[in-house]
Amino acid sequence: MIKRYAYLVYYEAGPTPSAPNRLTKSEQEVIEALRALPEHLEHYFDAKTTIEAFDIETDDDRGLLREVAIITSREEASVDSHLVHGLKGLDLCGNKLS
Repeated sequence: MIKRYAYLVYYEAGPTPSAPNRLTKSEQEVIEALRALPEHLEHYFDAKTTIEAFDIETDDDRGLLREVAIITSREEASVDSHLVHGLKGLDLCGNKLS
């Protein structure tokens, strides 16, 4: 059965507990990462998976962000895991939308 999983993807600035020496990206670097997101995620899913990416927006709390939907027959835990690995490659974070 085909399912649709939606996520809000954004950049969290500065060091994190797991990366204390992490440098902060410029606004242009964040835009480039968000633009590259759909094509980058294709490497983490099979050819039968559809990745929909919506316009980059600005949020007062999180800054630049982009909604992404993964349409696939994979189970939710598998999609979450693959998405996390893909986001790490672009130094981005994501929250699942209900």
